[in-house]
Amino acid sequence: MSASRETTETPADRPPDPTAAAVSVREARRRLLASRGAVRAILGAVFFIAFATVRAAMAQKTEAHMQAVMLLAVAFIALAILLPPAVTRVRQHRGVTLVGEAEGRAVRFFSRSGVVAVLALAGVGAAVLVALVIVDLDRRGVSAEGIDRLDTIVALVCTAALVAVYVARSVRTGTWEDVLMAVGVGLAGLLFALLRDRVRLEIIAMIVAHAAFASGLALHFRWRVYLGRAPKEVTP
Repeated sequence: MSASRETTETPADRPPDPTAAAVSVREARRRLLASRGAVRAILGAVFFIAFATVRAAMAQKTEAHMQAVMLLAVAFIALAILLPPAVTRVRQHRGVTLVGEAEGRAVRFFSRSGVVAVLALAGVGAAVLVALVIVDLDRRGVSAEGIDRLDTIVALVCTAALVAVYVARSVRTGTWEDVLMAVGVGLAGLLFALLRDRVRLEIIAMIVAHAAFASGLALHFRWRVYLGRAPKEVTP
């Protein structure tokens, strides 16, 4: 007669619940996205004011107007590269931060001397390269219609890609803020692709700035709610 052994199962011995794990992963992604809301809101506010100033100061599409718009586009690229690691490092000093694995590696990488400046210059260089390509096509005798068609195709492809990214992330995280951003990007992209000769560029840019500020501010409020639920020992 064999005696049977009774074993007590502990929670650690149980296999993870796939549904609970999926919910936890989605919540982590949502919180990570919410932690970036301040960056998006700042970018939106700064460039809304900048493009609105250009719109008010220059009534006609002059050469100075086009140069100002291009400089603002270059400044946007540089600030979009510099601001996220700066905000993350400030939050680290204050004791509250939330970054993904890839973003954490990026922040450590950006902490190295000179890296941020090099990356910002690379982004600016890419924008200048696109402008030079367009100028070169014009010098080679490519018709204005041909350049215009190229601009339209590039604008539509980039717009579709960005909208797809925002919609996919909204579905993955269950946040409506990225849907708002997708609408702003989609509307601005279509206006630029199809009506850029009739709509001033800074107005198109301000549409994206509106969407960025509104969605970023909403994400930041979501982040503040998460902080409010954190243990009292952790202070923002």
